[in-house]
Amino acid sequence: MPVIIETDKLNKWYKGAEDFHALIDVSVQIEEGEFVSIVGQSGSGKSTLLYVLSTLDTDYTGRISVAGSDLKKLSKNQLAAFRNASIGFVFQFHYLLPEFTVLENVCLPALKLAKFDEDQIEEMALQKLDILGLKSQAIKKASMLSGGQQQRVAIARALINEPRIIFGDEPTGNLDSANSAMVFDIFKELSANHNQTIVIVTHDPDIADRTDRKIVMKDGKVAL
Repeated sequence: MPVIIETDKLNKWYKGAEDFHALIDVSVQIEEGEFVSIVGQSGSGKSTLLYVLSTLDTDYTGRISVAGSDLKKLSKNQLAAFRNASIGFVFQFHYLLPEFTVLENVCLPALKLAKFDEDQIEEMALQKLDILGLKSQAIKKASMLSGGQQQRVAIARALINEPRIIFGDEPTGNLDSANSAMVFDIFKELSANHNQTIVIVTHDPDIADRTDRKIVMKDGKVAL
């Protein structure tokens, strides 16, 4: 499979009373359609790596190529457009708007991108909800759903713009074991049958062991 994410000598410093070298010469490759977990002890650099790869943190040195784009060569506006069109995010907390319906929450990123009209976007959102077993919940307020259902809505929202890559920051961290397994199975299905590239940070060894590959971080470096 073609490489969709590639870094070369990626370095990240946190400036403060004592500067902290969070990422040290990190060079990784991730193939299209791979389901990859980033793991490591607290302070190892795993979350920092995820946030830099996903364009949420742009203060680094070295090279990052995502879906053929050298991120350092994009202007701020170009980077924002690239992020909206090519990247989906799922966080530990779902960040749904509780006063909006499930359908309205899923539609939001596509309305922002404005690539399709509202009727098309609504149909796309319903298709995503159907894949995740939530089409029947579409007109409910997001606040009426269980925690596991809300996280599945967050996945549908991440998928709405047909992103090349989904990044997840502890996407099962707030879920019980049954809902964690369900979310993992959704990611696995998206990767295996829809060629969706998925990169997650997780502290759950059972989740990490079942992904296609682990990137193990230790003291800011790739250990494995």
